[in-house]
Order: sequence, then C-alpha cells, then structure tokens
Amino acid sequence: MGNRGPKPKFVDVACPNDSCADIGKTGLGNIIGNGTYQTKNGAVRKYICKSCGKVFCDRTNTAFFDLRTKDEKVLIALKMIIKGISLSLL
Repeated sequence: MGNRGPKPKFVDVACPNDSCADIGKTGLGNIIGNGTYQTKNGAVRKYICKSCGKVFCDRTNTAFFDLRTKDEKVLIALKMIIKGISLSLL
C-alpha cells in the first residue's frame, strides 16, 4: 500500500498562463498535481492552476514541449548547431 496523508505541495512550480493573476509566482499553493503521462524519456508530471484552471506539464514553455524525439538526441542536435556542425551527420 502507498503512503497515506497529504500529498506534497508543488511550491517550485509556477503557472505559465499569460492571463493568470499568479503567472510566474511560486509558493502560493495554487498549483496542484494532476497525474503523469509516459514519454520515451519517462514520466512527465501534469499540473492544474487553481487560480485560472490552466492545465500544463513540466515541459510547457521549454524546448522539449510536444516533441516525440528522445531528449538526448535533441540535446546532441543543439550542441552541434552551437558548434556549427552539420545536422546531416545525425
């Protein structure tokens, strides 16, 4: 059986919604967990903002949002672009 009791608070997560009154503010207690979903790289946590109702995940507003490619391959491609190496080598 799992642990019972209050769930952990997500104090280090902020709402990414531009029209939310609490955008970018952490530690307010307005973010609650909404489960996870699986990707090739593992589980990604989903959240809900109680202030505006926006549903978002750990990858929202990042370079990895809505990608189907493994994280390692994306990071290698970004490093190659920075160094000026052709991506045709991938």
